[in-house]
Formats: sequence, C-alpha cells, structure tokens
Amino acid sequence: AISMSLMVLNVQKNSIWQASQFAQCQALERLDLSMNKIESFDEMGALFEEGACMQINILEMKGNPVDRQHKFRDYVTLMSPTLTVLNGKEITQTERRFLVNREAAKARSRKFEQNPAGQQQEPEFDGISGVLLMEPGDSDPIGDRRANRGHINEVPRKGGGEQA
Repeated sequence: AISMSLMVLNVQKNSIWQASQFAQCQALERLDLSMNKIESFDEMGALFEEGACMQINILEMKGNPVDRQHKFRDYVTLMSPTLTVLNGKEITQTERRFLVNREAAKARSRKFEQNPAGQQQEPEFDGISGVLLMEPGDSDPIGDRRANRGHINEVPRKGGGEQA
C-alpha cells in the first residue's frame, strides 16, 4: 500500500484541518502541511503516536493556526524524536535535551508538591547534594519513544560529527 512506502508528501494550501489523517503514512520522511487549517495539538500528537510517521524528520507547519500557539515548537519536538527540522529550522540535540530535562524537572516538581513537607529530601551523590535533571524512573517522553525507535541514534548531526 502507498501508506507504507510514501516518503515525501506536500499538501500545502489544501484547507486541511486534520493532520491525523496522515498518521498511517509510516514511511514519511518529509511532510509539508503549510498554510492549512490545523488548529489542535491533539491533531499534531496523532502524527507521532506509536506506529505513525515513524521516520519523519522534516515537518513544515507554517501558516496553520496551531503553529502560532504558545510552545508549539517545544511540543512537536518532544513528540517526535526523529524530527530534525521544523518549519525550516533545525532541531538541535541541545534543544531536545533541554526540553526533555525541563519536562522531567516539571514532573519531579509536581511529585515534590504532592508529598507532605519534610518527607522529600534532595538526593546526595558522592558528597554533592542537589537535584538531578533526569533520574532513573523519571517520565521521559523521548526515551519512551526511543525504546521503540532504534533508528533515533542514526539521525545525522550538523557538521557530520560523531554523536556524543
């Protein structure tokens, strides 16, 4: 079926309001949904659910109402660990790590707020006390998806350098 082999799709200026209809295109590497009518983060999330758009690395969303929403870039970056370019701008590993760490810190903060005062202690590692940004067991949306996407470590890096 075409949905298993289609790699590039340009559907800009088509009054599309549902991005989820392209989720079945599992081989997509490049998707241009520019200048459509996509408004919902949920519609964007459907593109990146398990089994959907597993290879996508370039996504264009300029001119959609959802593109103007607060934290759009952050949301999409966290949803798709394979995405390397969003709206013509590279997603760096530094940016991705920052977003993952920020989300983990928020989740940890919520855990701290839920515990009664005095029960939570800051961890201490080799005599250094503080709070780690990522700890084993923390919610890690990128890591969770990476477990099912072995090719994530094969994403090309700017300058062709080796991955850290």
